[in-house]
Amino acid sequence: MRKFLLLYFFLAFSLSAYTQSSKVDSLLIVAQDAKDSIKIEIYLDLAVSYRSLNTGKALSFANQALDLAKKNDLFQTQAAAYNLLGAIYNVLGDYNKAMVNLFEAVKIYELLGYAKGMANSSNSLGILYFNQKDYLNALKYYEMAESLADSTD
Repeated sequence: MRKFLLLYFFLAFSLSAYTQSSKVDSLLIVAQDAKDSIKIEIYLDLAVSYRSLNTGKALSFANQALDLAKKNDLFQTQAAAYNLLGAIYNVLGDYNKAMVNLFEAVKIYELLGYAKGMANSSNSLGILYFNQKDYLNALKYYEMAESLADSTD
């Protein structure tokens, strides 16, 4: 019975990995001929998907999205890419790069007057400070995120 369960989990995991790889390949094929705005969304989605699984790929996709957003002056998308880059660098433990990217996201969202984005990035800053055991700053940014989120209702 134990061998059967191990075989079942191995096959299920293998099928899941194959299916995910197939979806990524399909998205990348769509991105080849898509408009830049669609490419950006695909790259951001892929970066989110890979954030915890393969940070190298996640960084690559997030940076591609950022480059295209800058090229097309899509400021809200730039902020989203910076926020995602901050989250990825936080996973990697590169807190300085995480902080730089998250503050850039907050700055752009603030210029756009987009409270929901500011709340999201502020929450990510709270997580970043919490991971560094800087609980006072973590609380500061968590409270800021909560206040901003409450203002968007």
